[in-house]
Amino acid sequence: MKKAFIAALLLAAVSLAAQCPPNRMKEVRFTLNDSIIRHDMALLSEHQTIPLIYNDQVEMFISLFVNYRNTQTNSMLQRSYKYFSAIEEVLECHHLPTELKYFAMVESALNPTASARNGRQGLWQLSPTMARQLGLTVNDYINDCFDPEQATEIACQQLNKLYDYYGDWLLALSAFNTSTATVDKAIADANNRDYWTLCRHLPLETCGYIPAFMAITYIMNYPAEYGLYPACSIDTWHSTELLPVADTLTFEQIQNSVGIAAEQLSELNPKYVKKNIPGSPEHVLTLRIPKEHANSFKQNFKKQ
Repeated sequence: MKKAFIAALLLAAVSLAAQCPPNRMKEVRFTLNDSIIRHDMALLSEHQTIPLIYNDQVEMFISLFVNYRNTQTNSMLQRSYKYFSAIEEVLECHHLPTELKYFAMVESALNPTASARNGRQGLWQLSPTMARQLGLTVNDYINDCFDPEQATEIACQQLNKLYDYYGDWLLALSAFNTSTATVDKAIADANNRDYWTLCRHLPLETCGYIPAFMAITYIMNYPAEYGLYPACSIDTWHSTELLPVADTLTFEQIQNSVGIAAEQLSELNPKYVKKNIPGSPEHVLTLRIPKEHANSFKQNFKKQ
C-alpha cells in the first residue's frame, strides 16, 4: 500500500514541474546520503518557523529535483536572484515566515508568468477571478497576477487567513493549493489534523506540494552540494527603481530611447503582457527599470 502511494505521488510530482519542459531521463547524478540530509534539514529547521521533515516522500522529491529535474531546478535558483528580494520584503511586512518564498517555487517554478491548466497564474498561481475581487488588475494589457510584489501581497493575505484558520502551516499551504473545503474534508476523513496522516485523503497533486516544498527548501540552501550554480548571482531587484509612466509606451520605444533591452524590461515588469504600458495622465502606471538607466528614461520621457 505504501509503495503504491509513493508511486502515485511520483506521477503527481511530474505535474508540479509542468511549467517547464522536463529533462530527458538521465543516470542518477547524486546518491542521497540520508544521514547528512537529515542533519542539514534539522539545522535549517532551527532557524525556520516551518519545521522540515525528511521522509520517503521528501527524499523522492529531492532526488527528482537534483537528478531528473536539475536543469529546471538550476533555472529556479537563477530566478531566485531576480525575485526573492521582492517576495521576502512582502512576507516580512506581513510577519510571515520568509521560507514561504520556497513555496512559490513549487507553485510556479518561480516563473512570474506561469499559467496552469486550471487557469491559475503567476508566481503564486492565483485565480484571476479572486485577484480581481481583491483589487488586482487582470485584463488584456495588464495582469497583476504576474507582478511579483502585487501577487505576493495577495498571496500573503490569503496565507495569513489560512494560518489563522488552521493554526498549522502544512494545512494552510495545502488549502492554499486546493481549498479549505478539501482540506477540511481530508481532516474529517482521516479523523486527524496531522498533515502526514491526512495527506492520503487530499488530491494527489496537492499531496505532493508539502514534500516538494521541503525538498526545495533544503536544496536551495545547499545548491552547490548538488552541482547547482546560478549563471548570475546578483540581486537584480534591489538595483532597480520604480518610475511613473503617464503615457502609453512600448518596451520597444524604451529600448530604442534608453538602451535597455526589451527582454530585461519584461523580466522586471512581467505584468505588461503585451510589452506595452497603457499609462495616461489620469491613470499613471509604474515601470521598474535598472537604476543605471533611470536618469536616461526621465530625460527621454520627461513630459510624461
